Amino acid sequence: MLSAVQKSVGVLARLIQGPAERVETFLARLCKSFRRALSLALLAHHLQGHLLSAAAELVERARLVAQSTLQVALSKRALGIAHGVFRIPEVFRNLVGHFTELAHEFAELSSHLVLSVARRL
Repeated sequence: MLSAVQKSVGVLARLIQGPAERVETFLARLCKSFRRALSLALLAHHLQGHLLSAAAELVERARLVAQSTLQVALSKRALGIAHGVFRIPEVFRNLVGHFTELAHEFAELSSHLVLSVARRL
């Protein structure tokens, strides 16, 4: 029975309460809701900053990988050209060796030919 009386008194007190007190209560609730919304917006902004930072790092990493891949490819190409240029003396040395061997074979065959002609005479 006491709780029913307390409820009635509470309802009556709210009805008696003046418009200024209701406006004050409304504004207090509104400020509390605004603070919650603002804190959620700040949290969302903070998390968005983390996401954008991570996305920027991924883009930068992809750019660096592409750049380093291109640098490696160009370096290999340059080293391949340099290797070809520095191999030219080796090619000439091999050609000289082949021509020397060819001259030796020619001299050997011509001397055999001269000897066989001389034996027949």
